[in-house]
Amino acid sequence: GERTIETWYDSGDPDFPFTRVSGAVSDIGCANHKTIAKIQTSILFVGIDNKVYMTNGYTPIAISTPSIELSLIDSTRELLTAFTYTENGSWFYVLTIDDNLTYSYDSSTAQWHRRSTASTGKWLINGAINIYESGNVVGYGEKNYYSISINNLTDNGERIRREAISLPINKTVNRIRVHEIQLDMEGGFDIEADVTLEISRDNGKTWDNKMFATTGAVGEYRRRVKWQRLGQARDAILRIVTTDAIPIRILGLWARIS
Repeated sequence: GERTIETWYDSGDPDFPFTRVSGAVSDIGCANHKTIAKIQTSILFVGIDNKVYMTNGYTPIAISTPSIELSLIDSTRELLTAFTYTENGSWFYVLTIDDNLTYSYDSSTAQWHRRSTASTGKWLINGAINIYESGNVVGYGEKNYYSISINNLTDNGERIRREAISLPINKTVNRIRVHEIQLDMEGGFDIEADVTLEISRDNGKTWDNKMFATTGAVGEYRRRVKWQRLGQARDAILRIVTTDAIPIRILGLWARIS
């Protein structure tokens, strides 16, 4: 309901077969029934308090971040929608806010990420069907159907912008000099892909000019993606972006500072 959650079970009573489970009541309601979706034995939904919940047994546990909750506070609840699907052993809860912003929660890593198609704010997929016999996942949006796969390197023919933003790399009051940034990722693909680095020195409000590096030529598997002589800052936030059609397998990010 909008104010509470109750758990009922089939008790076999001939007059009314459903009976409420004693003690399985929560004072957290659901903001929109279209956000209710299931991952294995857990139920996920957007709560009336603008948080995303995932049940653990009979207990709802908040899994949303402050950023997502802020988006939900400013949203129109009637436009919230969500669905789930599984691929390669991972389950995803895909939440669209106001029909222009899509977040995806990976229950395997307990991490959220953004998804969007081309210039739109949201992902074009509105729902998905798992075909367990073949292992395929079919997504649908409006009147169209799409194959969902981690091996797809474009989004319905459009380039996918893959973006990762770091935490601040300096938490002291002293200025630092950034000598080198190295991204450990797989390279040597069929194309020599560009990877760009941008640095914010004002807590993410503005970003420096793009600095380019490449994943290396075809077959150059030991190539390191790195940038050098990056200047001084009191703190620095890194944004790494690629839009080329390559697999993304990032192992880590390394910074040499003094």
